[in-house]
Amino acid sequence: MIDQHNLEVIDSSQAIDGATVEIVQFSNLSGSADVRTAENLYYVRQSGMRLKMVRIVLQNSHVRVEPGALYYMKGRLQMKASTGGGILKGLSRKVLSGETFFVNEIHGTGEIYLE
Repeated sequence: MIDQHNLEVIDSSQAIDGATVEIVQFSNLSGSADVRTAENLYYVRQSGMRLKMVRIVLQNSHVRVEPGALYYMKGRLQMKASTGGGILKGLSRKVLSGETFFVNEIHGTGEIYLE
């Protein structure tokens, strides 16, 4: 689970349907049960790096995301895989841009975090 008090919004944009897309960064990176990870976190903190994520807030709306991009979601959300506009659109997206044939559509009200 993501600690909301450890996040700060550094940029945001609102869609017509009420969805909000935000770039968030963690204020502090701390804690690990693994020594190697703890050591890496120490050096990340010392260098001043910040971990950033994309957060999408849905209000009875929907969003399409690439497979593998989803990190975490919470709320009253449903996810289904689709071609994102029909078989021809899915095929053309795959052939022309190398993207996947299917996309994930997430509907409802809640928060989505992308890697």
